[in-house]
Amino acid sequence: MISEGLRKHAFWLYGVIVGLALKQSLEIVVGHLISPPHDSYRDAFIETERLGVFVLTTIQFYLGSVWFFDKYHDNPARPYNNTNFAVDFLFGLLHFLFFFAWAMSIDTHYGHLRLFPVLMLLILMYDSLWCWACKGLDSYKEVRTWSWVNFGVVITAVAVYAVTLFAVTVITGHPISTHHRIGEGVAILPIIGVGIADIVGMITGKQLIADWVLDRFGGYSNPSLTDPPSESS
Repeated sequence: MISEGLRKHAFWLYGVIVGLALKQSLEIVVGHLISPPHDSYRDAFIETERLGVFVLTTIQFYLGSVWFFDKYHDNPARPYNNTNFAVDFLFGLLHFLFFFAWAMSIDTHYGHLRLFPVLMLLILMYDSLWCWACKGLDSYKEVRTWSWVNFGVVITAVAVYAVTLFAVTVITGHPISTHHRIGEGVAILPIIGVGIADIVGMITGKQLIADWVLDRFGGYSNPSLTDPPSESS
């Protein structure tokens, strides 16, 4: 069990990074809504949608990190002996630094248009790397389950993006490269849906998506934070 002081300051650092990332994203979008670049609101909708999915996903992962550290590193009622705070903390720190870069890519006027969705997919797939790093630890099955969930979300979003581009191209007859904003706007929707479901699950204690993955493919058992660990934990 780590000291309360160390855990407190670790999450203080997480909170600072998340706060700066949220500030950056709001400054970009609200600034463009108040004073649009080139006097055009052409990208107002896509930037607002990007802001929405960014804020939602940031809250989802930040609350998830709090829940995870409470369960595996600060829970006397359910102690885990085979954990590694340094690995979990460093992977979480790097993850939230990616969020700050992601916030900066919301801007569609001065940045690369496709950088935002690329960073979004990398952030969702990041748990796969963390899963590899914590193999053999008590938290492995839980991290693996959520890496599968996020992988499924990525596959769904990419499929929706491709189908949308194809459909709009067929309907309009315009080159496929001109419909990126429409494809991105529709592909974001399943990510928003899973994010909302995950946040609700953390609040209510009913992780429907993770439990569905568990039933189909195996994974963590989703016990309460106060139940004693089983022999297989």
